[in-house]
Amino acid sequence: MIQVLLELQQNPNFCVVDSKFIWLLFTFRDLSPSPHSLFNKSYLVTYPNEYSLFFANCNPESLVTMDVSTELYNTDNRAKDYLSAGLTQLQSLYFIFSLVYLCFHGFWILLCLKNKRSVH
Repeated sequence: MIQVLLELQQNPNFCVVDSKFIWLLFTFRDLSPSPHSLFNKSYLVTYPNEYSLFFANCNPESLVTMDVSTELYNTDNRAKDYLSAGLTQLQSLYFIFSLVYLCFHGFWILLCLKNKRSVH
């Protein structure tokens, strides 16, 4: 995204969809015919990274309105995982650490019960 912003600063008439750093998902030619134009498509991302979705209108004299619904997720064993790529393992990690904490907590209670006279 930084590269696109640099291109835009260097050339004020630059259209972001012309950048070599942009992966163009669709144009208005891909929409179904009017009056209720519709576009429904899934895109497979094979290179894990952080992605952003932007809408650009490079024709300043045209007005564009749209209702947009997006769903971004990772597929892990055919299940939808809505966490970002680096956070998908956090659930199991949190579970393991909570079990370790509960074991230490149980051990602490046992020590306190064994040594009732010295516990305040």
